[in-house]
Amino acid sequence: MGNVKRDAFSLKLSASGTSAASPRFLLWIFTGILFVVCFVCFDQTFDMMISTLHSSDFLDCLFAGKLGNFYSMTYEKAQAGLYLQHDAATDGAIYNPIMYLALGICISPVYLLGKIFSFSDSSVYPWALNMCGRLVMAGFTIWTAFLLRKLASRFIPDADKASYIPYYFLSSPLVLYCVVISNQYDILCVILLILALFLYFDKKYWRFTLIIAAASCFKLFSLLAFLPLILLVEKRIVRLFCHILLSVSLVVSSTLIFDAVDPGYRMTQNVMMPRFEFYRSIFDAQIPAGVAPFGIFVTAFILLCAVAYFWHPKEKDSAVAAVYFPLIAYVLFFVFVPMHPQWFILILPFVTLAVFSMKNVKAGILMEIGFSGSFMIVGSLMFVVFFIMNNSILVRSGLGPVLGDDMNPWINFFSAHGLSEVYSMSLFAAFLFAFLLVLILDFRADRETENRFSHPFAPSAGLLAFRAALILLFILPPLAEYWGFPILR
Repeated sequence: MGNVKRDAFSLKLSASGTSAASPRFLLWIFTGILFVVCFVCFDQTFDMMISTLHSSDFLDCLFAGKLGNFYSMTYEKAQAGLYLQHDAATDGAIYNPIMYLALGICISPVYLLGKIFSFSDSSVYPWALNMCGRLVMAGFTIWTAFLLRKLASRFIPDADKASYIPYYFLSSPLVLYCVVISNQYDILCVILLILALFLYFDKKYWRFTLIIAAASCFKLFSLLAFLPLILLVEKRIVRLFCHILLSVSLVVSSTLIFDAVDPGYRMTQNVMMPRFEFYRSIFDAQIPAGVAPFGIFVTAFILLCAVAYFWHPKEKDSAVAAVYFPLIAYVLFFVFVPMHPQWFILILPFVTLAVFSMKNVKAGILMEIGFSGSFMIVGSLMFVVFFIMNNSILVRSGLGPVLGDDMNPWINFFSAHGLSEVYSMSLFAAFLFAFLLVLILDFRADRETENRFSHPFAPSAGLLAFRAALILLFILPPLAEYWGFPILR
Protein backbone atom coordinates (compact mmCIF):
# COMPACT_ATOMS: atom_id res chain seq x y z
CA MET A 1 0.00 0.00 0.00
CA GLY A 2 2.87 2.34 0.83
CA ASN A 3 4.46 1.68 -2.57
CA VAL A 4 1.18 2.45 -4.32
CA LYS A 5 0.81 5.75 -2.46
CA ARG A 6 4.41 6.69 -3.14
CA ASP A 7 3.96 5.91 -6.82
CA ALA A 8 0.85 8.09 -7.06
CA PHE A 9 2.88 11.14 -6.07
CA SER A 10 6.12 10.03 -7.67
CA LEU A 11 8.22 12.63 -9.44
CA LYS A 12 8.49 10.26 -12.39
CA LEU A 13 5.59 10.35 -14.78
CA SER A 14 6.69 7.43 -16.94
CA ALA A 15 5.19 3.99 -16.89
CA SER A 16 7.53 1.03 -16.63
CA GLY A 17 9.48 0.19 -19.75
CA THR A 18 9.87 2.62 -22.62
CA SER A 19 6.39 4.10 -22.85
CA ALA A 20 5.31 7.29 -21.15
CA ALA A 21 2.23 7.70 -19.00
CA SER A 22 -0.34 10.39 -19.66
CA PRO A 23 0.22 13.69 -17.86
CA ARG A 24 -0.92 13.57 -14.25
CA PHE A 25 -4.29 15.02 -13.37
CA LEU A 26 -2.78 17.34 -10.76
CA LEU A 27 -0.51 18.93 -13.37
CA TRP A 28 -3.54 19.71 -15.52
CA ILE A 29 -5.31 21.20 -12.49
CA PHE A 30 -2.27 23.35 -11.67
CA THR A 31 -2.10 24.61 -15.26
CA GLY A 32 -5.84 25.29 -15.21
CA ILE A 33 -5.50 27.39 -12.06
CA LEU A 34 -2.70 29.42 -13.65
CA PHE A 35 -4.88 29.95 -16.73
CA VAL A 36 -7.81 31.25 -14.65
CA VAL A 37 -5.57 33.61 -12.66
CA CYS A 38 -4.03 35.00 -15.86
CA PHE A 39 -7.44 35.34 -17.54
CA VAL A 40 -9.05 37.16 -14.61
CA CYS A 41 -6.16 39.34 -13.46
CA PHE A 42 -4.50 40.41 -16.74
CA ASP A 43 -5.79 41.63 -20.08
CA GLN A 44 -3.87 43.69 -22.62
CA THR A 45 -7.18 44.85 -24.00
CA PHE A 46 -6.34 47.39 -26.68
CA ASP A 47 -5.12 45.20 -29.56
CA MET A 48 -7.98 42.73 -29.36
CA MET A 49 -10.62 45.40 -28.79
CA ILE A 50 -9.58 47.72 -31.60
CA SER A 51 -9.06 44.83 -34.04
CA THR A 52 -12.47 43.30 -33.26
CA LEU A 53 -14.11 46.71 -33.66
CA HIS A 54 -12.44 47.01 -37.06
CA SER A 55 -13.57 43.46 -37.87
CA SER A 56 -17.13 44.42 -36.92
CA ASP A 57 -16.88 47.34 -39.35
CA PHE A 58 -15.46 44.95 -41.96
CA LEU A 59 -18.60 42.80 -41.64
CA ASP A 60 -20.78 45.93 -41.94
CA CYS A 61 -19.01 46.89 -45.18
CA LEU A 62 -19.16 43.32 -46.47
CA PHE A 63 -22.91 42.97 -45.94
CA ALA A 64 -23.58 46.47 -47.26
CA GLY A 65 -21.59 45.76 -50.44
CA LYS A 66 -19.11 48.54 -49.61
CA LEU A 67 -15.98 46.50 -48.92
CA GLY A 68 -13.95 48.82 -51.14
CA ASN A 69 -14.57 51.60 -48.63
CA PHE A 70 -13.56 49.67 -45.50
CA TYR A 71 -10.15 51.24 -44.82
CA SER A 72 -11.36 54.77 -45.62
CA MET A 73 -14.32 54.34 -43.29
CA THR A 74 -12.20 53.11 -40.37
CA TYR A 75 -9.64 55.86 -40.94
CA GLU A 76 -12.35 58.53 -40.88
CA LYS A 77 -13.90 57.05 -37.73
CA ALA A 78 -10.50 56.85 -36.08
CA GLN A 79 -9.63 60.44 -36.91
CA ALA A 80 -12.99 61.51 -35.48
CA GLY A 81 -12.20 59.70 -32.20
CA LEU A 82 -15.05 57.23 -32.59
CA TYR A 83 -13.04 54.18 -31.51
CA LEU A 84 -11.04 54.00 -28.28
CA GLN A 85 -9.23 56.60 -26.19
CA HIS A 86 -5.74 55.50 -27.18
CA ASP A 87 -3.06 57.06 -29.40
CA ALA A 88 -3.01 54.13 -31.84
CA ALA A 89 -6.81 54.20 -32.13
CA THR A 90 -6.48 57.10 -34.58
CA ASP A 91 -4.78 54.90 -37.19
CA GLY A 92 -7.78 53.08 -38.63
CA ALA A 93 -7.57 49.46 -39.78
CA ILE A 94 -3.96 48.57 -40.54
CA TYR A 95 -3.96 44.79 -41.10
CA ASN A 96 -4.61 42.59 -44.12
CA PRO A 97 -8.31 42.25 -45.08
CA ILE A 98 -8.13 38.46 -44.83
CA MET A 99 -7.19 38.82 -41.17
CA TYR A 100 -10.20 41.06 -40.56
CA LEU A 101 -12.44 38.54 -42.31
CA ALA A 102 -11.16 35.71 -40.11
CA LEU A 103 -11.47 37.77 -36.93
CA GLY A 104 -14.93 38.87 -38.04
CA ILE A 105 -16.00 35.24 -38.24
CA CYS A 106 -14.60 34.69 -34.74
CA ILE A 107 -16.64 37.53 -33.21
CA SER A 108 -19.76 36.91 -35.34
CA PRO A 109 -21.90 35.71 -32.37
CA VAL A 110 -21.46 39.07 -30.59
CA TYR A 111 -21.80 40.92 -33.89
CA LEU A 112 -25.16 39.26 -34.60
CA LEU A 113 -26.39 39.82 -31.04
CA GLY A 114 -25.40 43.47 -31.32
CA LYS A 115 -27.52 43.84 -34.44
CA ILE A 116 -30.48 41.90 -33.04
CA PHE A 117 -30.60 43.68 -29.69
CA SER A 118 -29.32 47.05 -30.97
CA PHE A 119 -26.33 47.50 -28.68
CA SER A 120 -23.63 47.79 -31.38
CA ASP A 121 -23.23 51.49 -30.58
CA SER A 122 -23.22 51.11 -26.81
CA SER A 123 -20.19 51.19 -24.51
CA VAL A 124 -20.80 47.50 -23.74
CA TYR A 125 -20.16 46.39 -27.32
CA PRO A 126 -16.34 46.80 -27.40
CA TRP A 127 -16.00 44.86 -24.15
CA ALA A 128 -18.30 42.12 -25.41
CA LEU A 129 -16.18 41.86 -28.57
CA ASN A 130 -13.01 41.72 -26.48
CA MET A 131 -14.35 38.93 -24.26
CA CYS A 132 -15.58 36.98 -27.27
CA GLY A 133 -12.17 37.33 -28.90
CA ARG A 134 -10.37 36.18 -25.74
CA LEU A 135 -12.56 33.10 -25.36
CA VAL A 136 -12.31 32.16 -29.03
CA MET A 137 -8.50 32.49 -29.00
CA ALA A 138 -8.33 30.36 -25.83
CA GLY A 139 -10.43 27.74 -27.62
CA PHE A 140 -8.20 27.91 -30.69
CA THR A 141 -5.14 27.47 -28.46
CA ILE A 142 -6.59 24.25 -27.02
CA TRP A 143 -7.38 23.07 -30.54
CA THR A 144 -3.81 23.90 -31.58
CA ALA A 145 -2.45 21.65 -28.82
CA PHE A 146 -4.50 18.68 -30.02
CA LEU A 147 -3.71 19.42 -33.67
CA LEU A 148 -0.06 19.30 -32.68
CA ARG A 149 -0.62 15.93 -31.03
CA LYS A 150 -2.32 14.60 -34.17
CA LEU A 151 0.58 15.84 -36.29
CA ALA A 152 3.22 14.37 -33.97
CA SER A 153 1.39 11.02 -33.88
CA ARG A 154 2.50 10.53 -37.47
CA PHE A 155 6.08 10.00 -36.36
CA ILE A 156 5.78 9.25 -32.61
CA PRO A 157 5.06 5.53 -32.44
CA ASP A 158 4.19 5.53 -28.73
CA ALA A 159 0.63 6.79 -28.16
CA ASP A 160 1.38 7.42 -24.47
CA LYS A 161 4.27 9.69 -25.38
CA ALA A 162 2.14 11.55 -27.93
CA SER A 163 -0.50 12.10 -25.23
CA TYR A 164 1.93 14.43 -23.43
CA ILE A 165 1.97 16.94 -26.28
CA PRO A 166 -1.29 18.82 -25.54
CA TYR A 167 -0.29 19.22 -21.89
CA TYR A 168 3.29 20.19 -22.72
CA PHE A 169 2.17 22.86 -25.19
CA LEU A 170 -0.64 24.31 -23.07
CA SER A 171 1.39 24.35 -19.85
CA SER A 172 4.12 26.48 -21.40
CA PRO A 173 4.25 29.84 -19.58
CA LEU A 174 4.79 31.41 -22.98
CA VAL A 175 1.36 30.22 -24.16
CA LEU A 176 -0.28 31.84 -21.14
CA TYR A 177 1.68 35.03 -21.75
CA CYS A 178 1.19 35.28 -25.53
CA VAL A 179 -2.48 34.25 -25.70
CA VAL A 180 -4.13 34.93 -22.33
CA ILE A 181 -2.20 37.84 -20.79
CA SER A 182 -1.29 39.64 -24.01
CA ASN A 183 -4.77 38.86 -25.42
CA GLN A 184 -3.57 38.43 -29.00
CA TYR A 185 -4.76 36.56 -32.09
CA ASP A 186 -1.39 35.25 -33.39
CA ILE A 187 -2.63 31.74 -32.57
CA LEU A 188 -4.62 31.94 -35.84
CA CYS A 189 -1.33 32.02 -37.74
CA VAL A 190 0.01 29.13 -35.64
CA ILE A 191 -3.01 26.99 -36.57
CA LEU A 192 -2.38 27.63 -40.26
CA LEU A 193 1.29 26.74 -39.85
CA ILE A 194 0.39 23.40 -38.25
CA LEU A 195 -2.22 22.65 -40.92
CA ALA A 196 0.44 23.43 -43.53
CA LEU A 197 2.80 20.95 -41.86
CA PHE A 198 0.21 18.19 -42.29
CA LEU A 199 0.35 18.78 -46.04
CA TYR A 200 4.13 19.07 -45.95
CA PHE A 201 4.56 15.64 -44.35
CA ASP A 202 2.05 14.26 -46.89
CA LYS A 203 4.37 15.63 -49.61
CA LYS A 204 1.57 17.83 -50.98
CA TYR A 205 3.88 20.77 -51.40
CA TRP A 206 1.70 23.04 -53.54
CA ARG A 207 -1.15 22.83 -51.04
CA PHE A 208 1.38 23.38 -48.26
CA THR A 209 2.51 26.58 -49.95
CA LEU A 210 -1.08 27.75 -50.41
CA ILE A 211 -1.77 27.42 -46.66
CA ILE A 212 1.46 29.33 -45.97
CA ALA A 213 0.13 32.06 -48.29
CA ALA A 214 -2.94 32.31 -46.05
CA ALA A 215 -0.77 32.35 -42.90
CA SER A 216 1.28 35.20 -44.37
CA CYS A 217 -1.84 37.37 -44.34
CA PHE A 218 -1.81 37.10 -40.53
CA LYS A 219 1.93 37.28 -39.93
CA LEU A 220 4.34 37.84 -42.79
CA PHE A 221 7.16 36.16 -40.90
CA SER A 222 5.42 32.79 -41.29
CA LEU A 223 7.59 32.85 -44.43
CA LEU A 224 10.60 32.34 -42.16
CA ALA A 225 9.37 28.79 -41.54
CA PHE A 226 8.31 28.27 -45.14
CA LEU A 227 11.55 29.10 -46.96
CA PRO A 228 13.89 26.56 -45.32
CA LEU A 229 11.13 23.93 -45.40
CA ILE A 230 10.55 24.23 -49.14
CA LEU A 231 14.30 24.40 -49.78
CA LEU A 232 14.72 21.06 -48.00
CA VAL A 233 12.45 19.24 -50.46
CA GLU A 234 12.51 21.24 -53.69
CA LYS A 235 15.84 21.73 -55.50
CA ARG A 236 14.53 22.76 -58.93
CA ILE A 237 15.01 26.51 -59.35
CA VAL A 238 11.93 27.20 -61.48
CA ARG A 239 9.62 25.32 -59.11
CA LEU A 240 11.21 27.01 -56.12
CA PHE A 241 10.50 30.37 -57.69
CA CYS A 242 6.88 29.37 -58.30
CA HIS A 243 6.47 28.20 -54.69
CA ILE A 244 7.83 31.53 -53.41
CA LEU A 245 5.48 33.48 -55.69
CA LEU A 246 2.52 31.40 -54.49
CA SER A 247 3.51 31.91 -50.84
CA VAL A 248 3.13 35.69 -51.13
CA SER A 249 0.29 35.66 -53.66
CA LEU A 250 -2.55 36.35 -51.21
CA VAL A 251 -0.71 39.16 -49.44
CA VAL A 252 0.34 40.80 -52.70
CA SER A 253 -3.01 40.40 -54.48
CA SER A 254 -5.12 41.62 -51.54
CA THR A 255 -2.75 44.57 -51.08
CA LEU A 256 -2.92 45.55 -54.75
CA ILE A 257 -6.71 45.21 -54.88
CA PHE A 258 -7.42 47.34 -51.81
CA ASP A 259 -4.73 49.84 -52.74
CA ALA A 260 -6.47 50.29 -56.09
CA VAL A 261 -10.07 50.54 -54.87
CA ASP A 262 -9.78 52.09 -51.40
CA PRO A 263 -7.78 55.34 -50.91
CA GLY A 264 -7.91 54.79 -47.16
CA TYR A 265 -5.81 51.66 -47.44
CA ARG A 266 -2.69 53.57 -48.38
CA MET A 267 -3.36 56.15 -45.66
CA THR A 268 -3.58 53.54 -42.91
CA GLN A 269 -0.49 51.76 -44.23
CA ASN A 270 1.46 55.02 -44.25
CA VAL A 271 0.56 55.48 -40.60
CA MET A 272 1.44 51.92 -39.64
CA MET A 273 4.57 51.17 -41.65
CA PRO A 274 7.03 53.44 -39.77
CA ARG A 275 6.20 51.55 -36.55
CA PHE A 276 5.87 47.96 -37.76
CA GLU A 277 7.69 47.73 -41.09
CA PHE A 278 9.00 44.18 -41.26
CA TYR A 279 11.29 44.86 -44.21
CA ARG A 280 13.42 47.39 -42.34
CA SER A 281 13.43 45.85 -38.86
CA ILE A 282 15.18 42.70 -40.06
CA PHE A 283 18.28 44.84 -40.70
CA ASP A 284 18.26 46.56 -37.29
CA ALA A 285 20.92 44.31 -35.71
CA GLN A 286 24.14 45.04 -37.61
CA ILE A 287 27.85 44.32 -37.47
CA PRO A 288 30.34 46.86 -38.85
CA ALA A 289 32.13 45.60 -41.96
CA GLY A 290 34.65 46.88 -44.50
CA VAL A 291 32.41 49.01 -46.71
CA ALA A 292 29.17 49.13 -44.71
CA PRO A 293 27.50 47.25 -41.83
CA PHE A 294 25.63 44.05 -42.63
CA GLY A 295 22.45 42.76 -41.05
CA ILE A 296 23.08 39.83 -38.70
CA PHE A 297 19.65 38.26 -39.09
CA VAL A 298 19.48 38.46 -42.88
CA THR A 299 23.00 37.06 -43.25
CA ALA A 300 22.35 34.18 -40.84
CA PHE A 301 18.97 33.40 -42.41
CA ILE A 302 20.44 33.25 -45.91
CA LEU A 303 23.12 30.86 -44.64
CA LEU A 304 20.39 28.72 -43.04
CA CYS A 305 18.48 28.63 -46.34
CA ALA A 306 21.67 27.66 -48.17
CA VAL A 307 22.21 24.73 -45.81
CA ALA A 308 18.58 23.67 -46.31
CA TYR A 309 18.95 23.80 -50.09
CA PHE A 310 22.22 21.88 -50.36
CA TRP A 311 21.47 19.32 -47.64
CA HIS A 312 19.72 16.12 -48.66
CA PRO A 313 18.53 14.62 -45.36
CA LYS A 314 17.98 10.89 -45.10
CA GLU A 315 14.38 9.78 -44.98
CA LYS A 316 14.68 8.96 -41.27
CA ASP A 317 15.87 12.52 -40.56
CA SER A 318 13.29 14.35 -42.67
CA ALA A 319 10.80 14.89 -39.83
CA VAL A 320 13.50 16.23 -37.52
CA ALA A 321 14.83 18.52 -40.24
CA ALA A 322 11.32 19.90 -40.80
CA VAL A 323 11.19 20.82 -37.11
CA TYR A 324 14.74 22.06 -36.59
CA PHE A 325 15.06 24.43 -39.57
CA PRO A 326 11.99 26.60 -38.80
CA LEU A 327 13.01 26.52 -35.14
CA ILE A 328 16.47 27.88 -35.96
CA ALA A 329 14.96 30.53 -38.25
CA TYR A 330 12.66 31.78 -35.51
CA VAL A 331 15.42 31.77 -32.90
CA LEU A 332 17.47 34.01 -35.17
CA PHE A 333 14.45 36.24 -35.71
CA PHE A 334 13.54 36.65 -32.04
CA VAL A 335 17.13 37.35 -31.02
CA PHE A 336 18.18 39.76 -33.77
CA VAL A 337 14.95 41.49 -34.85
CA PRO A 338 12.91 43.91 -32.70
CA MET A 339 9.86 41.93 -31.67
CA HIS A 340 6.58 42.08 -29.85
CA PRO A 341 6.67 39.38 -27.16
CA GLN A 342 3.33 37.87 -28.21
CA TRP A 343 4.87 36.86 -31.54
CA PHE A 344 6.84 34.19 -29.71
CA ILE A 345 3.81 31.90 -29.90
CA LEU A 346 4.90 31.07 -33.47
CA ILE A 347 8.00 29.22 -32.29
CA LEU A 348 6.31 27.12 -29.60
CA PRO A 349 4.99 24.26 -31.81
CA PHE A 350 8.52 23.74 -33.11
CA VAL A 351 9.98 23.94 -29.58
CA THR A 352 7.48 21.30 -28.42
CA LEU A 353 8.22 18.92 -31.29
CA ALA A 354 11.97 19.46 -30.88
CA VAL A 355 11.85 18.48 -27.20
CA PHE A 356 9.89 15.35 -28.09
CA SER A 357 12.56 14.39 -30.63
CA MET A 358 15.36 14.39 -28.05
CA LYS A 359 16.93 11.44 -26.32
CA ASN A 360 18.11 13.69 -23.49
CA VAL A 361 14.70 15.21 -22.80
CA LYS A 362 15.72 16.70 -19.47
CA ALA A 363 18.45 18.83 -21.06
CA GLY A 364 15.97 20.22 -23.59
CA ILE A 365 13.40 21.06 -20.91
CA LEU A 366 16.03 22.75 -18.75
CA MET A 367 17.11 24.99 -21.64
CA GLU A 368 13.47 25.77 -22.37
CA ILE A 369 12.98 26.69 -18.71
CA GLY A 370 15.95 29.04 -19.08
CA PHE A 371 14.63 31.00 -22.05
CA SER A 372 11.02 30.90 -20.80
CA GLY A 373 12.00 32.32 -17.40
CA SER A 374 14.13 35.09 -18.87
CA PHE A 375 11.35 35.82 -21.38
CA MET A 376 8.96 36.46 -18.47
CA ILE A 377 11.27 39.19 -17.19
CA VAL A 378 11.81 40.62 -20.70
CA GLY A 379 8.03 40.72 -21.17
CA SER A 380 7.57 42.40 -17.79
CA LEU A 381 10.04 45.12 -18.74
CA MET A 382 8.61 45.70 -22.23
CA PHE A 383 4.95 46.04 -21.24
CA VAL A 384 3.54 48.34 -18.62
CA VAL A 385 1.82 46.09 -16.10
CA PHE A 386 -0.63 48.72 -14.83
CA PHE A 387 -2.20 48.90 -18.31
CA ILE A 388 -2.61 45.13 -18.55
CA MET A 389 -4.09 44.88 -15.05
CA ASN A 390 -6.36 47.95 -15.17
CA ASN A 391 -8.34 46.41 -18.03
CA SER A 392 -8.63 43.03 -16.36
CA ILE A 393 -11.75 41.45 -14.92
CA LEU A 394 -10.16 41.78 -11.48
CA VAL A 395 -9.78 45.56 -11.54
CA ARG A 396 -12.82 46.43 -13.65
CA SER A 397 -15.08 44.42 -11.32
CA GLY A 398 -14.16 46.84 -8.54
CA LEU A 399 -12.50 44.27 -6.32
CA GLY A 400 -9.48 46.49 -5.87
CA PRO A 401 -8.03 49.90 -6.72
CA VAL A 402 -7.11 51.16 -10.18
CA LEU A 403 -3.34 51.14 -10.58
CA GLY A 404 -1.11 54.13 -11.23
CA ASP A 405 1.07 54.35 -14.33
CA ASP A 406 4.23 53.75 -12.29
CA MET A 407 3.10 50.33 -11.08
CA ASN A 408 5.49 47.91 -12.73
CA PRO A 409 7.45 46.05 -10.04
CA TRP A 410 10.10 44.70 -12.40
CA ILE A 411 10.80 48.10 -13.99
CA ASN A 412 10.89 49.73 -10.55
CA PHE A 413 13.21 46.99 -9.26
CA PHE A 414 15.60 47.33 -12.21
CA SER A 415 15.61 51.13 -11.93
CA ALA A 416 16.21 51.09 -8.15
CA HIS A 417 19.19 48.76 -8.51
CA GLY A 418 20.71 50.32 -11.63
CA LEU A 419 19.99 47.27 -13.77
CA SER A 420 19.38 47.21 -17.50
CA GLU A 421 17.03 45.14 -19.64
CA VAL A 422 20.21 44.05 -21.45
CA TYR A 423 20.77 41.50 -18.67
CA SER A 424 17.45 39.72 -19.09
CA MET A 425 17.58 39.92 -22.89
CA SER A 426 21.11 38.46 -22.84
CA LEU A 427 19.91 35.53 -20.74
CA PHE A 428 16.98 35.03 -23.10
CA ALA A 429 19.24 34.94 -26.16
CA ALA A 430 21.84 32.75 -24.44
CA PHE A 431 19.29 30.11 -23.43
CA LEU A 432 17.71 30.13 -26.89
CA PHE A 433 21.08 29.42 -28.50
CA ALA A 434 21.89 26.90 -25.74
CA PHE A 435 18.64 25.13 -26.60
CA LEU A 436 19.74 24.88 -30.23
CA LEU A 437 23.17 23.67 -29.16
CA VAL A 438 21.68 20.94 -26.97
CA LEU A 439 19.45 19.86 -29.88
CA ILE A 440 22.38 19.62 -32.28
CA LEU A 441 24.56 17.72 -29.80
CA ASP A 442 21.68 15.36 -29.07
CA PHE A 443 21.21 14.81 -32.81
CA ARG A 444 24.90 14.11 -33.42
CA ALA A 445 25.18 11.72 -30.47
CA ASP A 446 22.31 9.58 -31.70
CA ARG A 447 22.59 9.51 -35.49
CA GLU A 448 21.86 5.81 -35.89
CA THR A 449 18.37 5.86 -34.38
CA GLU A 450 15.84 5.10 -37.09
CA ASN A 451 13.11 7.29 -35.57
CA ARG A 452 14.28 10.09 -33.33
CA PHE A 453 10.78 10.53 -31.94
CA SER A 454 10.76 6.98 -30.55
CA HIS A 455 12.81 7.76 -27.43
CA PRO A 456 10.93 7.39 -24.13
CA PHE A 457 9.56 10.57 -22.65
CA ALA A 458 9.87 10.47 -18.87
CA PRO A 459 10.39 13.88 -17.31
CA SER A 460 9.66 14.39 -13.64
CA ALA A 461 6.38 15.89 -12.52
CA GLY A 462 8.37 18.41 -10.48
CA LEU A 463 10.24 19.60 -13.57
CA LEU A 464 7.03 20.01 -15.57
CA ALA A 465 5.31 21.81 -12.69
CA PHE A 466 8.30 24.14 -12.26
CA ARG A 467 8.21 24.92 -15.99
CA ALA A 468 4.50 25.79 -15.84
CA ALA A 469 5.04 27.89 -12.70
CA LEU A 470 7.47 30.22 -14.49
CA ILE A 471 4.50 32.39 -15.41
CA LEU A 472 4.57 33.45 -11.75
CA LEU A 473 7.65 35.55 -12.57
CA PHE A 474 5.32 37.81 -14.53
CA ILE A 475 2.06 37.64 -12.57
CA LEU A 476 3.17 37.31 -8.93
CA PRO A 477 5.06 40.63 -8.41
CA PRO A 478 2.22 42.87 -9.68
CA LEU A 479 -0.45 40.82 -7.91
CA ALA A 480 1.49 40.96 -4.64
CA GLU A 481 1.93 44.71 -5.02
CA TYR A 482 -1.73 45.10 -5.93
CA TRP A 483 -2.83 43.45 -2.69
CA GLY A 484 -0.29 45.42 -0.63
CA PHE A 485 2.42 42.79 -0.17
CA PRO A 486 5.31 43.93 -2.40
CA ILE A 487 7.96 41.26 -3.03
CA LEU A 488 10.29 43.21 -5.32
CA ARG A 489 12.06 46.08 -3.59
